[in-house]
Formats: sequence, structure tokens, C-alpha cells
Amino acid sequence: MVIYTRTGDKGTAATLGGERRSKTDALFEAGGTLDELSAHLGLVKTGAVPMGPSGAALKSMASSIQDDLILLGAYVSSGDDAWLERLAVTPPWMESAIDSVIASHPIEGFILAGDNELEARLHVARTVCRRAERRFHALVDRGDPRAARYLNRLSDLLFAFALWARRPDDSLSRLPDSAP
Repeated sequence: MVIYTRTGDKGTAATLGGERRSKTDALFEAGGTLDELSAHLGLVKTGAVPMGPSGAALKSMASSIQDDLILLGAYVSSGDDAWLERLAVTPPWMESAIDSVIASHPIEGFILAGDNELEARLHVARTVCRRAERRFHALVDRGDPRAARYLNRLSDLLFAFALWARRPDDSLSRLPDSAP
């Protein structure tokens, strides 16, 4: 299988609908940032592996979020709202998970990333998520508010997970069953 097409050699790429646009188009900036966020979540998953039941839960949630990011990327590239109907993780579930984590890991002032590698990876993922949200809003004239809500809540969830990673316990393994 050949993975190169040579069609992008002149600085353009195709949307899901086949329209050619400049690779610097806001649509590709948003999609590329979602892809970058997914890659960072892959790093989060590798750091979660040795963390016991909560690490396994974090890895599972990160995988579900990666699946959702693929759907968001397809939505961004196509403008078709049908992609959003398939999101596995929902903002209400995220809010419940955030509240649960914050209850056992309260915010105690400004947070400087770097207490441990997993916490730092989660903060990097959170900041990339914020950038993805900003890139999405550059397209908001045709955007569905569900996607913006999802990204906004996801960055909060990643922040909560980073708080958990500072002092890991079994709280993530006790998140509601409606988790992804």
C-alpha cells in the first residue's frame, strides 16, 4: 500500500468532500490540532498503564476520547452534523467525572505542571485541547455548538485528570458506569 499521493505537494489538501484547499486553511489547522491532541492522549495512555485500576480507567477514557476526536475531525472536514451524533463521551458525563475528581482532589491554588510525567502529559493534552477549541471557533460560522461544548468540557476534564495524577488514587476507577 502506498501512503503518499503527491496531491499535496503544491500546498493543498482535500476535505472529506473532495474540495481542495490550502494546507494553511483554518479547517486543516483545526483538524491538525485535533490529531495532535489525539497523539498526546496516546502518550497519556502509556503513562496510565502502571497506575492500577484508575490507570486502566484513564486509559479506557483516553481511548474513547481519541475515537471522539476522529469523529470531530471528520465533522470539521465535512461540516456534516451526523458525525457528532456518534460521540461516545458526552459533556454531562464529563461534568460528572470532573465533579467526582475535584471532590477528591481539590484545587489548592495555581498549578504548575511537572509533579510527575503523567500529570505533565495531561497538562500538555489540556493545552492542545484549548488550542483545538480556538481553532474550532475560527470555523464557528458553520459550526455545531455541540463540538465547541465538547472541546471546552474536555479541556476541563483533562485538567481534573491532571489533578488526579498529582496524587493518584482509585477514584477514577469509581467513575459512573455511563463512562465511555
